[in-house]
Amino acid sequence: MTTSKKDLGIAQVLLQRLNEQLLPYALKLKDRVDKGELLTDYDQKFLKEALAEAPFIRTQLQRQPQYESLAYQVFSLFAHITAKGLENETASARKG
Repeated sequence: MTTSKKDLGIAQVLLQRLNEQLLPYALKLKDRVDKGELLTDYDQKFLKEALAEAPFIRTQLQRQPQYESLAYQVFSLFAHITAKGLENETASARKG
């Protein structure tokens, strides 16, 4: 399967956004929730917006399956942050 210039361009933009915006903030969130901190409203908005792109990314992965492993790791990171954030919220509610 040959990859079009358009698909390559989209992949480049997505990877740049991942490296420069999404991943740095997501790693900070992971560190915070792993320490038991709660997600802020801004954090929750960030996660919702990032995950809203999932259907588009799934479409792109069908065209460029070489990125499937990377996408799996990123979505696993977001799943961890979300689950741990919920766990922290639940623990905080029990205390308060």
